[in-house]
Amino acid sequence: MGRRFLLLLGFVLLVTEAAVFGQSIDSQSIGNQSIDASALSSKLDSYLEPYVKANDFSGVALVAQGDRILSVREYGMADRAHARPSQRTTTFRLASLSKTFTAAATVMLIERGSVHLQDPLSHFFPEFPNGDHITVEQLLSHESGVGQLDAPDLMRACAGSNEMVRRIAKAPPFFAPGKGDRYSNEGYVLLAAIIEQVSGMSYETFLHKNIFEPLKMKHTGVMCAEWPFSNHAVGYIAGLGTDVETLPFNEASWNGPGSLYSTVDDLYIWLKAVNADRLFKFSALKYPYGWGRRNYSGKPLVEQSGQLEGYTAHMALYAKEKIYLVFLNNIESGLFSRVPKDLEAVLFGGKPSSPPDAAQVPASKDSLAEVAGAYSTKEYHVPLKFEVKDSTLFLHWGEVPFLRPLIMTGKDQFFARAEYGTYEFIRDAGGKVAGVNAKWSGGGNLELKREP
Repeated sequence: MGRRFLLLLGFVLLVTEAAVFGQSIDSQSIGNQSIDASALSSKLDSYLEPYVKANDFSGVALVAQGDRILSVREYGMADRAHARPSQRTTTFRLASLSKTFTAAATVMLIERGSVHLQDPLSHFFPEFPNGDHITVEQLLSHESGVGQLDAPDLMRACAGSNEMVRRIAKAPPFFAPGKGDRYSNEGYVLLAAIIEQVSGMSYETFLHKNIFEPLKMKHTGVMCAEWPFSNHAVGYIAGLGTDVETLPFNEASWNGPGSLYSTVDDLYIWLKAVNADRLFKFSALKYPYGWGRRNYSGKPLVEQSGQLEGYTAHMALYAKEKIYLVFLNNIESGLFSRVPKDLEAVLFGGKPSSPPDAAQVPASKDSLAEVAGAYSTKEYHVPLKFEVKDSTLFLHWGEVPFLRPLIMTGKDQFFARAEYGTYEFIRDAGGKVAGVNAKWSGGGNLELKREP
């Protein structure tokens, strides 16, 4: 999951190996349910095409069972400037889907006896504060309590593992190790650094030699900010009305929590390998490290979602049914929070969501200037900032350089397509703006007071 998304919602978050193209079947039995491949494709289209029209989605979706692909659907443009459409061969940034690979690499080293779940962090980094009490298992399960980096320069710069460890060591911890849980990109940065120290290889080299090459994942790799080739999806942000915003620059990703790129077919290979215990004993783990265990409608699954500036990604594995879902999107929008349950509804029966209907009303510069400023709360340490540029209100958290455009939907009410968030400004008895109530479609709300 992307760092910007954690800053925004940290308060409420707590194919065979050859990837045979064109392989499909008319129907496939899933448990006691039969799924028709053509009907499935039609359902995916009915669900996703309205989001494409709203400019909230552009990408590729794959659904498979076992060694058979049920449907692969391609939507929108991978590169709008060059009129290049999305294809199943297009590579996308994976964001937090990368954690499933980092966790796998760690477990592989554990199975080899090179690392142990109860090894303290100080075993690898003796100078790390409280490192005697932080274990590898706590890093894997987001229970280490290590602090969060709020460093805008790290959204541009590609820092090495030693520098990242040094910075995390200085970040104030959230809680004592093992005394809570909080989704942590920084914990997975530390795992990547452990992988490098123990293996004597770079994080990228270890993954290539131990995962990508054995599985013949030929279109998967590691990047920081610059793409190593041209056949990739360009990232966009859902913007004003049905427009999209281009990124001012590519967000630098961190090894461990979010630096991988891939295609839907390579991720299909990965899902099958995980389910078959090919490279490590995934089924023997007491918790699926790097994933989330879910049960939305009586069918247990593991899944992971990810978000970097301009990209969202999701993949899911239904182990019992051997069903695999991959969803890659190069428009960052609030659809991100809806995809897991929506795809299950499409697959097993149910009603998926539709794009929000947020009608824009005219906004004067004066009305926008009234609400501009910084807002904060004791419950979250990073202030929410609103600023006016070119007659448009934008928001961002802390010093994050990526801005979210908002549209005015009513007096003191605004909507951001980038996360399907609503922002209602609160006035005091004298009519001055005193705070803002933020709500997100994925759940949760936050009331913030205006700073002097």
